[in-house]
Amino acid sequence: MTFNGDDIVNKFNEQYAKLDTATQVTLDHFLAGIDEVGQHIVGETIFRGSAELLNRYMPCIQAISSSVRISETGLDGDSNLHELKWEPNDFVIPSDVLVRAYARIENPGADSDDGCGSEEEHPLVRQMSSQSRHCENDDCPSSR
Repeated sequence: MTFNGDDIVNKFNEQYAKLDTATQVTLDHFLAGIDEVGQHIVGETIFRGSAELLNRYMPCIQAISSSVRISETGLDGDSNLHELKWEPNDFVIPSDVLVRAYARIENPGADSDDGCGSEEEHPLVRQMSSQSRHCENDDCPSSR
C-alpha cells in the first residue's frame, strides 16, 4: 500500500467540513495537543469529554489514522474518560490543523465561535503524565 498524504488530508478535510465551528476548534486543539507531546508517535492518548463529542471527532480521527480505536471508555469509573489507541506512527495530523490551533492561541479573541475568550483558556502546552497521555474536554479547546 502506497502512502498518499494528499488522500489522507482530503479525507480529513471532507469529514472536518461536516463539523460545526465549535467542534472544529476543540478538535484542532485536541490534535495539536497530541502532536505537541508526541502521542501521535507513541500510539495512545486519553480523551476527556462526552462520548457524543468523541463520536463527532472519530470520522476525522479515523481519516488520519487507519488503526485508531476507542480501546476503553469509562476509565477509573469516569464516563467522560476514553482511551484511544493506534499503531505507533500511524497518525498523520494535517499541518493546517496545527497552524489553525496555534493561530487561535496567539490571537484568542479572533475566533469568536470557539466559546473561549482568553489566552489562559487556550494553552497548547500539555502536561505529560508518567504515561504520556493528554486529556481534552467538551467546554474549551483545553483544560487543566
